[in-house]
Amino acid sequence: MLIRVFIASLVLGLSALVLQAAPRAERIELYYGMAEGNYLIGDLSGAERGIEQILRLNPDSISALNLLARVRLQQKRPQEALEIADRMIALEPENPEHPLFKALLLGQMDRREAATQLIGQVLADTATGSEHAAAARQLLGLLRMAGGEWDQAAATFQEIYLNDPDSAEISLRLSSEAYLEKARSALQAGEQDKAIAAIDQSIALYRDQDGKEALQRRTALRLMRARLLAQFGRVDTAITDLQALTGQQPDNFEALITLASLYASVDRWASLEGLLPSIAARPELQDVALYLEGRAALAKNRVGTARAKFEAAINALPNDADNLRRSLFFYRGICLEMLGRQAEAEVSILNAIDAGFRPETGEEALISSRTLLRAKRAEEA
Repeated sequence: MLIRVFIASLVLGLSALVLQAAPRAERIELYYGMAEGNYLIGDLSGAERGIEQILRLNPDSISALNLLARVRLQQKRPQEALEIADRMIALEPENPEHPLFKALLLGQMDRREAATQLIGQVLADTATGSEHAAAARQLLGLLRMAGGEWDQAAATFQEIYLNDPDSAEISLRLSSEAYLEKARSALQAGEQDKAIAAIDQSIALYRDQDGKEALQRRTALRLMRARLLAQFGRVDTAITDLQALTGQQPDNFEALITLASLYASVDRWASLEGLLPSIAARPELQDVALYLEGRAALAKNRVGTARAKFEAAINALPNDADNLRRSLFFYRGICLEMLGRQAEAEVSILNAIDAGFRPETGEEALISSRTLLRAKRAEEA
């Protein structure tokens, strides 16, 4: 179980580390992918943190607000969810999706009468044969999602697409959402295989779709699948999937970092080193590359080289890379201890712990406890 926790933390942690380095648009996209992934596995706090990052960059992000409303509903804060839906309506008053989404929230709160009234208002403005004629079917799908009928909901959305190809984008997205909610429900029930199968259904929707948005969505879903597999302890399968993805998209640095983190988690240092040139080629990932190079060197007992890499990474860090800074100070401390520089090692490891470093493996926990005991901080060990 411990190794699964470590792998999950490493995969999500290293992915988070590189977000500060990404351009603004990429940061929003990647934060959303991680927030959606956290929502899927039931980590509502993690999802909320990702959404907060997006809203700092773009306070009016509709996708982030939509996900936040769903998080609030799961947190038993329905009134806040409705307020968020109202904000979405205010931002895009001509978009019929938002009142339908609010109707869905009302339905999930068992306020069926209010949901029906709102639906009636939407349908009153919908002319037969107009582009909004699909709204009724969308609503039917949303209500089925609320009732847990994920496959039926997805089928409804796909029917919209077949009847109106112009609505492909929204129909595919809603179908995908239905399957992801199905996956989330399976995860909550501890049914790992069913969760992965539901994600596969979502991926299949985009398999034959062209265009940048379809590619981005398909890629995000494949990354989500790989992270879930890693959390389930199916690391070899996750690695195989990520190898295929990075082979098709060699410039996808999120996939590269995720694959590198998995290699590190299972001590596949030679494979990790094979990825390092691609990671190091991006100037904004220099600190991450140095950290990974240091980990690989330490695994080979090249302690002096590892220490130098960790210190170079510390010097290359941007100001807001707190997660990586903690790990770098911790591993620099390990190197200093192995080099016999005990006092410096203790300071470095304690700096990491005081900054929020939390051990994720038995070895890290042992080193942390030993250092705290030496510093006469036994209550924290």
